[in-house]
Amino acid sequence: MKTDNALLPREAILEYQEIYKKEFGHDISYDDAREQGTKLLRLFGLIYKPIPKSWLVPQKKQNKKRIKHKRV
Repeated sequence: MKTDNALLPREAILEYQEIYKKEFGHDISYDDAREQGTKLLRLFGLIYKPIPKSWLVPQKKQNKKRIKHKRV
């Protein structure tokens, strides 16, 4: 899958390469790092969206009066 470079700055790709090496113990090419990072951003773009108001369950207002307990 070919991805465009506009989504990730060069510094972010280099940082990803460093993180990848620390986590997996081997290097990843610049192109592979760019592709994986771009795919990750696209995935987040698809799944991370605000929850529609119609999905929210209205919460009941709690009684603000304190209940005094009798000591026994």
